[in-house]
Amino acid sequence: MPQAVQLTWTDVASMYKHLMEQVAEAPASKGLGIICTAAVATLITVAFIKRLYYRNWHPLCRFRGPPEAASSRHWIYRVTDRGFPEEDLEKLHQKYQTQALRIGPNELHITDVHKYKVIYSQSKPFPKHAEFYEAFNTPHTVFTEIDEGMHKERRRLLNPFFSRAGVFKLEPIIHEKAKILMKKIRRLENSHTVNVYDAFR
Repeated sequence: MPQAVQLTWTDVASMYKHLMEQVAEAPASKGLGIICTAAVATLITVAFIKRLYYRNWHPLCRFRGPPEAASSRHWIYRVTDRGFPEEDLEKLHQKYQTQALRIGPNELHITDVHKYKVIYSQSKPFPKHAEFYEAFNTPHTVFTEIDEGMHKERRRLLNPFFSRAGVFKLEPIIHEKAKILMKKIRRLENSHTVNVYDAFR
């Protein structure tokens, strides 16, 4: 998990001062100093406007949540880095009295189970979040495909395997594998504790 870097205005001012000291020692420092000043001022202005946009005019601005979460993904990185984000998020849902908590500039954490069918509807699907699925490093699979048309085509190829007839056709294989698993568990159960984790991989 990437570490969030928090910069205060004091840090920015200190870096700028250090940069200006180095520029002052260089030849033709006047022109370079103006360029550096303009560059830093531009970066600060862009950051300020971006933060203002995310908090006040972004499509998700009406959803409640920690103010810093609306401006940057650093907030969710910090919460996740602590180890148990779901506990923190549950408390925040209670604090803000909402079932749709804003946890990032473009992210909501939803606890309303009735929204499941709305979000995962096949007729009007929400596009998948590219950054999340890129982490699996398996592009263009049924699970990670974010293009709706391509995803539909891949799903169409797999649909026969998940039909009622397809599942019944695989039932003997499933029973056979389950019997093998049960035999192994019975053989090992008296000698030591059986870790069935590998059986589900």
